[in-house]
Amino acid sequence: MNLTNLSILLLIQVNLSFSCRKLDSSLTVRLVPDHAKLSVAYGDVTLATQKPEKLVEINCEAFGKVEWHDSKIDEAGVMRMNEVPLPLEIEKGKLYRFEPNGQHLMLKDKKRNLKLGERLTFTFRFADLSELVLFAEVKQ
Repeated sequence: MNLTNLSILLLIQVNLSFSCRKLDSSLTVRLVPDHAKLSVAYGDVTLATQKPEKLVEINCEAFGKVEWHDSKIDEAGVMRMNEVPLPLEIEKGKLYRFEPNGQHLMLKDKKRNLKLGERLTFTFRFADLSELVLFAEVKQ
């Protein structure tokens, strides 16, 4: 292999590492009965961006749709859950806490049965076409 080919391979590898970042997180997915079509993901996530970025899509291989939701008590004292519309401006290095009665990832249209302890892959896609891959364990 000559120096030119080695340089090209190095550039490709550097480009791939910037466009697809993989992180472990404390994200967990709630185990639901086989007939259920919905679940939820909770945990702490730092979307490790180098600068503020626009999040345009979230995917999980076990679900047809992932929505970012926020639950708040309205003026009548009733807890309301609302979808946070994408694109969403993500702050550089900010910790996002997904928890019951607050922000969470709503998982819809389950494609297959979940297994206790399995790891699911979540892909966060940004407007600049970069991706962040997070792993979440299925728990009770």
